[in-house]
Amino acid sequence: MKGSIIIAGFILVFASAGSCQLRQQPNGNNANNVEVLKEAYITRGLTLTVEESQKFWPVYNSYIADLKKARQENKAGVVISDEAILNVRKKYIDSFKRILGTDERVNSFYQLERGFGSMMRGELQKRMKRPGQK
Repeated sequence: MKGSIIIAGFILVFASAGSCQLRQQPNGNNANNVEVLKEAYITRGLTLTVEESQKFWPVYNSYIADLKKARQENKAGVVISDEAILNVRKKYIDSFKRILGTDERVNSFYQLERGFGSMMRGELQKRMKRPGQK
C-alpha cells in the first residue's frame, strides 16, 4: 500500500512537472521535455547508479533507434509490426541484463517504459478534455 502511494506520488510529480515544462517551450519542441521526463522516470524506477546510467542510456538510445526503425519498416500490418517490435525487445534483453544484473530489473525496465507511455497518454487525454484551453 505504501509503495502504491509512493508510485502515485512520483506519477503526479512527473505529470505536473511535464505540464509545466511543456507550456514553457515557445518553439513547440516538446519531444526533448518528454525524453527528459522519461529518463528521470526510468532512472528513479530502476534506481540506477551513476555507473549503471553511464552504461544504460547509450544502449537504451540504440534500442529506441531500433524500435523506430522496426516501426517504420513494418507498416504493412499490426501483427507484423508487433512482431518486429517484440523481436527488438528480445534482442536487447541480454544487453540490458548485463547492465542491470537481473531478469527482474530488466522486466522492471520494460514495465516502467510501458507505464510511462500510459501515464503520458492519460495526461494527454486529460488535457484534451479541459474546456477553454487551446
